[in-house]
Amino acid sequence: MSGITNKIYGIVLLLLTFTYNSGAQSLNVSDFRAVVGKIKQLNRYSYNTVTTAVFPDGKTDVLKTTTYMDTRKMNYAYKTDHEQVIMNNKWFFRAHHSRKFVSVFDLKKYSEKYPGPSGDLSAVFKSSLATDFLDSVVTTGGKLKTAKREGNIASFEFEFHKDAPLKSLILKFNESSGLPEYIYMNTSYEDRYGKKTSYKIVCNGYTGTFSDAAFSTDDLFSVSGGKVSLLKYKNYKISSIL
Repeated sequence: MSGITNKIYGIVLLLLTFTYNSGAQSLNVSDFRAVVGKIKQLNRYSYNTVTTAVFPDGKTDVLKTTTYMDTRKMNYAYKTDHEQVIMNNKWFFRAHHSRKFVSVFDLKKYSEKYPGPSGDLSAVFKSSLATDFLDSVVTTGGKLKTAKREGNIASFEFEFHKDAPLKSLILKFNESSGLPEYIYMNTSYEDRYGKKTSYKIVCNGYTGTFSDAAFSTDDLFSVSGGKVSLLKYKNYKISSIL
């Protein structure tokens, strides 16, 4: 799963522990904590992500993702050119286009077959998992370069130690809508041969207004007699737990 929003939450939370210098226009730490608190409390939202990767040989790849989340109803969905994922209170559906493969799981039956954390697909809603992950890859020492409020937009820009995988982060938060306006992350990873791959991630287009049809599987498959029939991607192979 994409998990971008959870990763962003984890980064923002970790930044609270960093030591930083503020300028004349900087907002105080209480303002920043307030923004973090509002982001943690988001329940229903959609946003777009563009991830641009630059590989050691200079080649690039771009991945565009649209994500939908409703934590109260435990609904999650995202779509890229490569795959489509939907999880609602009944089903988990994933279509992997390059493999031409579809997974359809009854969530209750899946958790019974795989008890414990491995069978808990709702982990996508638990931002603490992302925080734990980031805690192992993000080093401390980030500094707040700029922090200002222009109208309803509170902006924070962080820079990090040159050896840290996370190089920079920009967060713009719309205090009127209560949603992020723009989030940018620049990361770089070096393999054991010293070759670097960089990722630039831009999240924007946040909204809380969209149809629950984003979480519906009605036009994707049907189940009858303990068997899945695909209504879309009909030539794909199927793995199911019913």
